[in-house]
Amino acid sequence: MRPRSPSMRVVTALGASLLLLAISAGSAAAAPELFTIEIDLDSDPAVETFESDSPLLCDSGTATTFFDHAGGREDVSRAATFHLVKLIECDDGSGSFVITVNAAANFVVGVGTVGGWSVVPGSGTGDYTGLVGGGRVVGINTTEGDIDLVDHYYGSLRR
Repeated sequence: MRPRSPSMRVVTALGASLLLLAISAGSAAAAPELFTIEIDLDSDPAVETFESDSPLLCDSGTATTFFDHAGGREDVSRAATFHLVKLIECDDGSGSFVITVNAAANFVVGVGTVGGWSVVPGSGTGDYTGLVGGGRVVGINTTEGDIDLVDHYYGSLRR
């Protein structure tokens, strides 16, 4: 048997993970879209705005990303994973909360990212005190105007 290179193992493991995520996403397809975050990666710092139709959230606000860690690089890998937290702040002053995001990108396909997210327990302020929930995130690359990526967050929330 021929030994595999470490990078091939990472690609294989990531591919298997993405396949499992796609299969499980089918069962979660009925989960409503709770909010979207539009990201302008070219600005310094990146500008992130969100919009929501959920009755549990405000209509709009800003998101601030704090990267934790990542694995894989576009210049040497076919895929990568990343782990971060986002501070979600409402424009209407009703409060804020923090979510964790764990996702992956496939540089061969190159159309976006997939993963999961959850509200950090105890992170809510104002109207979002006690907010819990989570689900899946699908990021779509775009070239419309200044926006580079639109993240779609599906799942459930409750207070």
